[in-house]
Amino acid sequence: MSLRLILKLKDIPKVGFDIRDISRLLFRQFNISLAGIYDLQLMELASRKEGQSMKFLSGLAKCIDQDIPNSNDKKIRWLNPEDIINLHLYNTLGHVPNSSMKRVEMFPTLWSVYKRKLTSPKNAVWLHLAQQESEQRVYDSKKNAGSHPERQRWGPEVFWNNKQRQAAIDAWNDGNLLEERLGGIELCDD
Repeated sequence: MSLRLILKLKDIPKVGFDIRDISRLLFRQFNISLAGIYDLQLMELASRKEGQSMKFLSGLAKCIDQDIPNSNDKKIRWLNPEDIINLHLYNTLGHVPNSSMKRVEMFPTLWSVYKRKLTSPKNAVWLHLAQQESEQRVYDSKKNAGSHPERQRWGPEVFWNNKQRQAAIDAWNDGNLLEERLGGIELCDD
């Protein structure tokens, strides 16, 4: 299975942090449209406690600082600029630099933190919205080149606009109720 196919398959979950630029790059240079991706930045936003602002996005450093315990080995490496991992071989072969590797190394830990917070029944709607908005980021990245830079710091409107948020929650609840009542019956369009 090729990397291209893995990136395009919805059935294989993938994570990234603020996927807008990487999605735009993959689409424009390689005609790859990401599927099955969860944006950790949106998962962090979705996992915030009730009463916390959901309008502005957090950066990776803030997410790591506030959501990963200081005792975590990966966080200790992240915080240590003098990390003595010898990556000379990788760098001479044209692989990614140490700073990028350290960044990606944090993704599984953040994924497990946010997934744990969002899989409780009362928060499942937020996991759904984070995944939906991750897909929207991929879609939007195909059509524009990062317009409205001032809005890049804002979370999706459905997270902070009370009217949109309530409509999304109601639609989620209605869908769950319908699924429960139908008990797995599939309806035909004809």
